[in-house]
Amino acid sequence: MKDAYKAPSEPKAGSADEAAASWWMARETGHNFDPDGFQAWLTQDAENAAAWARVQAIWQGFGDHRAAPELAEARLQARHWARAEGQRQRAGLATRRGLIAAGLGVLGVAVAAPLLLKPKTSFAQSFATGVGEQRALSLPDGSRVTLDANSALSVRFDRKARHVAMTHGRAYFEVAHNADLPFRVVARQDVVTALGTAFSVELRNQKVSVTLMEGRVSVGRVGADGHIDTLAQLSPLQKIVLSGDAAPSVSSIDAAHDFAWRDGRIYFDDEPLASAAARMNDYSATRINVVGKATGIRVSGMFSAGQSEAFAEAVAAYYPVSLRRGDHSLTIGPRG
Repeated sequence: MKDAYKAPSEPKAGSADEAAASWWMARETGHNFDPDGFQAWLTQDAENAAAWARVQAIWQGFGDHRAAPELAEARLQARHWARAEGQRQRAGLATRRGLIAAGLGVLGVAVAAPLLLKPKTSFAQSFATGVGEQRALSLPDGSRVTLDANSALSVRFDRKARHVAMTHGRAYFEVAHNADLPFRVVARQDVVTALGTAFSVELRNQKVSVTLMEGRVSVGRVGADGHIDTLAQLSPLQKIVLSGDAAPSVSSIDAAHDFAWRDGRIYFDDEPLASAAARMNDYSATRINVVGKATGIRVSGMFSAGQSEAFAEAVAAYYPVSLRRGDHSLTIGPRG
């Protein structure tokens, strides 16, 4: 088993992940850990905070198994490495990369975790965002999730698969490849299965949309017998829309438009005004209400997330509707 603790390939020199591994190992072993210096580094750059979160997620992902013999041995080795590095420093022989490699060696057990540990309990956690809030998540397997505003999902990993259940809203997944553990996202009774790829899933008004950026995903539906019946396999830059018993609709997408929400922009393509307003409401405390025949007007264009006033004014300027302002609300209705 000892060979499993060799340090993984080092990340790019000077990267935030490299620094985070170094800080983690210093704090864990008590070797040359400077709390003030750590806080200064952590708040210096958003990427530093994200890298530290990834390091924490790796360790926290072991849950009750942190005391497992394999991990305990790895931590003991880290302390031995730290003491050896300290002796080399006093002799003028130590290198910063040596200390970092020691930290990465301990964190490297996460890469070999499926071989080292057979957990009895699953990793499980729920995440949610409020109006106007987006959140970047790092999962214990190395996958990353961008959770859109006003969205929620729960994550559960076990020895057979990685499970994500969408409650509502939208999320973008960058899945770490693991052929032995498929990554499944469930939205209502629809299931997206991936091994290593990037895609988004949106659940809104009982309609599920899956948009593939790169890689390949299988989209299916859970049948009465509990098995997943495959509906389609998407290729990059394809989108599938599933709504009740209606036939699935597959189409090509423009990545600059369909993934614009990740950059704070919302793109509408011939969408009913009521639906477009509902999307805008995810990003602003100023609520847009659409009433009467105005709900059926179809709109196209790109708008900045959170700019409800600008959106409502643009609609009022180009379409035969009226705009009424209230306390934290905008009402769009038929003119006259």
